[in-house]
Amino acid sequence: MSVFDAVSRNPGDGHFRTEPLSPGTYTVVVEAYLSETPEQRNSTGIRRPDFIGTAKVTIFPDRPPPPVKITLRPVK
Repeated sequence: MSVFDAVSRNPGDGHFRTEPLSPGTYTVVVEAYLSETPEQRNSTGIRRPDFIGTAKVTIFPDRPPPPVKITLRPVK
């Protein structure tokens, strides 16, 4: 099962939250984009993310999940 959730980060702290997830183990994929250049704003093509990161997280039925740190790396 795939779940898609687009969020904006909180200014200045880099934290974000997702919608509630059912218990289970998930791979969280984060894609981040730099601000668009004027040329990118006029493009109709698909834009690749500038950074990407992944992490596994387990959601338990009886307690909140621990915080997850996702390290972003540049996309080449």
